[in-house]
Amino acid sequence: MKRKRIFQNFYLFFIFLLSTFAQQIQKPPITSLNNNTRQVRTDCSDAPTQVLKQTCLKLRQIDRKARQALTRRVDDIFPPSVPGSPVWLRPLPVSRNSRGQVAWNPYDCMTLQCLCPFFRGTMRDDGYCYLRNGRPLAIAYRKEYRMMTDDERERFHAAFNQLKFNGEYERFAREHQSVSQGGAHSGPGFFPWHREFIKRMEIALRLIDPSVALPYWDSVLDVYLPDPRDSIIFSPLFAGEIDMNGFVVNGPFAFWNTIEGRNTVWR
Repeated sequence: MKRKRIFQNFYLFFIFLLSTFAQQIQKPPITSLNNNTRQVRTDCSDAPTQVLKQTCLKLRQIDRKARQALTRRVDDIFPPSVPGSPVWLRPLPVSRNSRGQVAWNPYDCMTLQCLCPFFRGTMRDDGYCYLRNGRPLAIAYRKEYRMMTDDERERFHAAFNQLKFNGEYERFAREHQSVSQGGAHSGPGFFPWHREFIKRMEIALRLIDPSVALPYWDSVLDVYLPDPRDSIIFSPLFAGEIDMNGFVVNGPFAFWNTIEGRNTVWR
């Protein structure tokens, strides 16, 4: 009996929706927003029966709560950015229940708030992480390698060399080498794997110098040169020059031992 009543209610509700749709089709086209726009009845007073009215009100309640939840989520989803930062330095939206909010390892972090204790910073009431030098911990701003200032480039090179000589760079290199034949380089996992890998390397560099950001190389800029090998990228200011055998002999990465056993980088 109960199932029959439920079926009847759903049937009536379906007829109600169908009749409403038919009425809308039969109405003349809207020519003026001022006098011909039909006002939606949010109180469900146009329902044909009391049962359908209660069903309509329940659906309205579900819709209202969903919209309120979405509004709260939008308010909470953006972490605070450093005061005065431009739009492109605003942290990406991260929902509060996603991974990377709390971590035992800095590489697992996805927010500045998670990274704060690893930088020996202090969270304050304004929601920002302040380092021991009094400056807020900001997100990294990645520039094209040649667009970095002299100070930014020198800091980046210094942090990279320290990462090399403390052994952490070797660990990253071997981790990258271990997946050279797997899905990280030959399938749809290429971009997400390297996105996470680069994030972790950048965190390692910033643990040495929080002002550092990992630059990128826009190789398209070199394609239009008569000989791309003449690019300033391959100079002592950037990636260094090579000798006649292809070994890097100057610049910030000269005479780095490699995981292949060479005593300098071969390019």
